[in-house]
Amino acid sequence: MADLLFESGARFGHWYSCGAQPIPYVLHDLLLAGCIELFGIKTGGALFAALVFVSLPVALLFYLHVTQLAPRGKTFRFPDQSVPVSRRFLPDAFMGFRMALAEIIVSLALAEMLRRRWSRGLFGVYVMILILGYLDRTRSAGVSAAALGISALLRVGFRSRP
Repeated sequence: MADLLFESGARFGHWYSCGAQPIPYVLHDLLLAGCIELFGIKTGGALFAALVFVSLPVALLFYLHVTQLAPRGKTFRFPDQSVPVSRRFLPDAFMGFRMALAEIIVSLALAEMLRRRWSRGLFGVYVMILILGYLDRTRSAGVSAAALGISALLRVGFRSRP
């Protein structure tokens, strides 16, 4: 992918082509290729792994902040709980899955913010996160829609306000 994007297909251009099409499962590959092109293979690879590693805890912290589900003092311990899970996900090539899960959680947090106060700019960010989720995993948009629907039904069932 990096050869096609940054080297004009010098090595693999006669076998493969690259086009600007919205297809799933491409986002994490594009991020990895971009990191390696900008920072080299060692630093770029490490930066990409770090980005994937922190994406889920940061998304969960953002969701907890938006929904005010946890006391402030308890949220600072949360990122260290991600280490045991990451030991399994990162080496097993679940980087795209982990990023998609973080994107779903961020989309839910943004939906909560939109429920409280509507804004065109925030809605644009929400749609962008949904598109990024689709580019990372096909089912991200469906899972986001299902979670959004379930949370709306729970709100109606409990007659709570946003």
